[in-house]
Amino acid sequence: MKLLCDVHISYKVVNFLAKHANEVIHVNNILDKWYTTDKAICEYADKHDFIVVSEDKDFKNSHLIHSSPRKLLLIALGNLNSDHIINTLGKAIKIIKEKNKQPVFYIELSGNALSFIQVGPSYCGIKDKYELHHGTRMKDDAILAAVQRSHHCVSDRLLPDKAIGLMIEAADSALEGLRVKQLVEAYFGGGGTQARWRNKLQTSSTRSRWLSDLAKTNSTIHSRHTKTRGAL
Repeated sequence: MKLLCDVHISYKVVNFLAKHANEVIHVNNILDKWYTTDKAICEYADKHDFIVVSEDKDFKNSHLIHSSPRKLLLIALGNLNSDHIINTLGKAIKIIKEKNKQPVFYIELSGNALSFIQVGPSYCGIKDKYELHHGTRMKDDAILAAVQRSHHCVSDRLLPDKAIGLMIEAADSALEGLRVKQLVEAYFGGGGTQARWRNKLQTSSTRSRWLSDLAKTNSTIHSRHTKTRGAL
């Protein structure tokens, strides 16, 4: 087990971890030391197969959105002293060693609880694939919100599946709204009042074509949605 400790991890904690790991490095001893960027830390850890140890939630966001760092231990214990952190780590060290066998994972120490999220290799880089499939752009903030909301509100599924499910629902809703908007513009032009649209729809042929195309649009979106969910 190899650990790379972020700048906010005390040397007392580093020395404790050194007793339980094959190699422990503090960021102040490599790269640009105190000034090393989070991205550089992630890249270094991924390249050399280190677990990033940090109190900074930005690493959590990066892991959940970009799968980098691939391995992360987040210490979310607030402003507790090093002795308390060491005591909590001591209780969790065996589990951390066991989880280190996984290629991609995220572990969070919070109070007396230990949360573990394993993200298989098939999920790495999945954002680009879903954007291409759904024809929508998924912003990082939206992905992060899906992870956070699903973690707190969806109890019958596990991460990352439940977060991906939320993003699929959102992408389908956005696509459906866009398709309906395109249909409206195709039939009625880019503007006009509701009264004008209502008058046009009173023509049976226009109404029939409108309802038929709308049904086809919904059917296509539903088919894409079912196919995507079945692949999870």
